[in-house]
Amino acid sequence: MQEGEFAVEASNTWTDDSWYKDQETRIIEKNDGYWILNEGVGEGRIVGGNLSTINLLQGTEFMPDLTDSILFIEDDDLAGNYTGVMFDRYLQSLLHQPNSQGLKGIVIGRFQKNQK
Repeated sequence: MQEGEFAVEASNTWTDDSWYKDQETRIIEKNDGYWILNEGVGEGRIVGGNLSTINLLQGTEFMPDLTDSILFIEDDDLAGNYTGVMFDRYLQSLLHQPNSQGLKGIVIGRFQKNQK
């Protein structure tokens, strides 16, 4: 954790393989950079994590305050059938929380390639 400004840079490569099963034959993908949907500049406290897990916190004392925050989210496909429609549904649920109107930006992590 730190105070002050910093830049979030795209990595040169990424992986979506089962790294814990086989370290010798890793599949390393070239990263073409960010996909920017709505360009801009944001400043705020970073809140982030797994979208499904954050949604489980809704209505509890553990739900983070999203006011004046930049939200970093990702989700996984552990069940093997996660879809874009489900991601949209979970994101909409989060965005309907009372303090989400104060969000300064959203950064969405790369989706899995649905490897079986």
